[in-house]
Amino acid sequence: MSVGEVITFGGTPMPSVFPGRIGPVEAMSQALAAYLLTASFRVYGASDPRDSVFSLAQVTDHWPRPDEALNYPCASIIKMPGTDRDASMHPSPLEDTLGIFDNFIGITGGEPQTCLWVIGEETASFQVDFWLDKEADRQAVAGVIDDLFAPGEGNGSVIVEGPELYFGQECEFSLESAHPDDTADTAYHNERRLRCIVIGSCAIISLRLAVMTREPRVIVDIIDPVDPGEDEE
Repeated sequence: MSVGEVITFGGTPMPSVFPGRIGPVEAMSQALAAYLLTASFRVYGASDPRDSVFSLAQVTDHWPRPDEALNYPCASIIKMPGTDRDASMHPSPLEDTLGIFDNFIGITGGEPQTCLWVIGEETASFQVDFWLDKEADRQAVAGVIDDLFAPGEGNGSVIVEGPELYFGQECEFSLESAHPDDTADTAYHNERRLRCIVIGSCAIISLRLAVMTREPRVIVDIIDPVDPGEDEE
C-alpha cells in the first residue's frame, strides 16, 4: 500500500470508474446548442414568404472573432464563471442502464458488465447571444424565446436529451433573462444582438463496473412421511 491510496469506500471496495468522454458542463452546452438548432422563428408581415420562417444557421461555443464573418442568423453559447455542484446525495446506480454502455469500454456479448451511477448534480449559467442582421429577425427570436424554455403549462424549464458522449443523460434548461444588446458600432454594421442568460442543470454521472450477484440456490431434501424409517422395519 502507498500513501493516499484508496483502500475502502463506505466499508466496501471502491468500484471501478471508467474515464468519462466529457463533463456535465460540456454536455449541457452541447445539448443546448442542439436544442436551439431545432427552433424555428417566424417573421410576421414579411414581403417575401420564403423569409417568413427561419432557423439558426449555426450555434458555436465561442465568441465570434474580430475577423470572423458571421453566418446570420446564428448564436453563441459561453459558459459563465462558476458552477453550483450538489454532491450531498448518496451515489446511486441507475439500474435501467445495466449493460447498456458496455460497448463504451469494448465489451460485447455476455453478461452486463457496467452501470451508470449518479453521484451529484451540477448547475451552470450560460450566456447565449443570438446574432442577427435584421431587426425583424431579432423580434422574432425575442417573441418565442420564453416559449422555448417553458413549452408546457406549469413548466418553467425544458428537458432535452444530452449528447451521446455523456451517455444521453437529460439536461434541464430555464431562461433567466433576455434583452437586446446594441452598441453604436454594432448598429452601424447593421448587427442586432439578443443576449440571454440560460440556467442549465444535469446529473453528475460516472460509468462503473457492475458487480453481478446471483440468487442463492437452496436444495431441500424432502422425506416422504409415509415412508417408514430404518428403525421401524
